[in-house]
Amino acid sequence: MIVIMDFGTKLRLLREGHQLKQINLANALSVSPQAVSKWERGAKLPDLVILRRIAKLFDVSIDH
Repeated sequence: MIVIMDFGTKLRLLREGHQLKQINLANALSVSPQAVSKWERGAKLPDLVILRRIAKLFDVSIDH
């Protein structure tokens, strides 16, 4: 069975897997904690520049 997760769920799982709080991730990416919260809730998506930084931070591919 294939399970497809939305971006927000994947981001939350990666963040929690690295034992980061939203504010820690926000600081690492130079964005607001509210931005991280919106991404995780699916209210917004990060732009490509931020997406690349997220992938690099968690050592995953952008399409992960």
